[in-house]
Amino acid sequence: KKRKIFSVEDTRYTSIININENFKNPDMNELLKSDLFKDFSRSIKQQLKSPLNKNFIFEENFDLNTAFEILEKTFKRQKEKVDFDINKLKKIYLDLYNKKQLKIFFTKENNENISFTIFSKINNKSIYLNGGRLKNSNSDYSLTFNLALSLMKLRAEGINTIDLEGVNSPKRGFWKLGFGGNLLPYYNISMNN
Repeated sequence: KKRKIFSVEDTRYTSIININENFKNPDMNELLKSDLFKDFSRSIKQQLKSPLNKNFIFEENFDLNTAFEILEKTFKRQKEKVDFDINKLKKIYLDLYNKKQLKIFFTKENNENISFTIFSKINNKSIYLNGGRLKNSNSDYSLTFNLALSLMKLRAEGINTIDLEGVNSPKRGFWKLGFGGNLLPYYNISMNN
């Protein structure tokens, strides 16, 4: 009789996006003509084509304080509790940034940062770590705009595999899947005594 050494406690899922095309100038015009865009869901495509995006500016900026202010407001807006130590996470992110393994991208409108994404970056792979937006509106597509251009910017820097890190939450899972990745399971296992 075989003895079970491990048990699967939980199965979770993430979305992996593989990007092979090259981008010269990551911007909305280039995005709309790309194969990357063709893989997006109809909803994501509509959000990106919305005239509401016309005043958005995308930029890379290592401003942890602003990112975490937006993150805390995002949690508050969603009536969620921050379930991690923000100061500890800031220290980890600063360490990753100093090792050139972290990127922060912002969407600006009227000279104000209104959404952000944070990615780790190791060799040719990247992992989506955090993101958030200020506005509480179903017609605010600043985070969608940000993530789409972040994917292009990361690819322009040599990244070809991006893990959107978890698609298990109903509030974020369908949105992340809209960017056209492949669903991949991962497991929480425990050792049997």
